[in-house]
Amino acid sequence: MEVFEQNNNKMSKKFYSYNDFGKELKIEKFDQNKKRIELETFEYDSKGNMIKNTSVYNDNYNKVKTYQYDESGNCLQTKIYVNGQLTHIIEIELTYY
Repeated sequence: MEVFEQNNNKMSKKFYSYNDFGKELKIEKFDQNKKRIELETFEYDSKGNMIKNTSVYNDNYNKVKTYQYDESGNCLQTKIYVNGQLTHIIEIELTYY
């Protein structure tokens, strides 16, 4: 899928790629000079849960999010890395009834 954006009279394009199950695999954003300014990729486990999301901006800043799930597919933990350094750990505690 191709999407056009207009911000302050500058046009950018976004290209979306999907897997056979309709889940996003890649988003690429290009500026008006056709230079890629953003790349976002997605990885999934065999159950279709996103396990990794990587974003690269202007080839010099990147953010990686990793996800851990329980047997029921509930996200229990997210780790966020910025330029290779762990910056956040988000843990979710679930109570089952």
